[in-house]
Amino acid sequence: MSVLITAPTTSIDKTQIKKGDFIRAQYHAWSSAYNGLVAAVSSSEIRVLYIVKSGNMTNYITIPVEEIASGLWELSWSSNFTDIRTEGAYDT
Repeated sequence: MSVLITAPTTSIDKTQIKKGDFIRAQYHAWSSAYNGLVAAVSSSEIRVLYIVKSGNMTNYITIPVEEIASGLWELSWSSNFTDIRTEGAYDT
């Protein structure tokens, strides 16, 4: 099931993804994905909290709905690691 709602404008379906979900996100220009926690969800963006590779600080990724709809992101998320949802190239 898609994370997007497309009627009449595209927005994020907040019943499909919520704060606290685990997420793996990769932007099309990045060589690897980031794993993190969904920190906030609005109709226009998803904010992801992740630990940087050095391990001594955290950072946020903001994922705009327009970029998801354009196919610029590969997303995989779950609230329990059993039911995994995908969007983008991970989507099968």
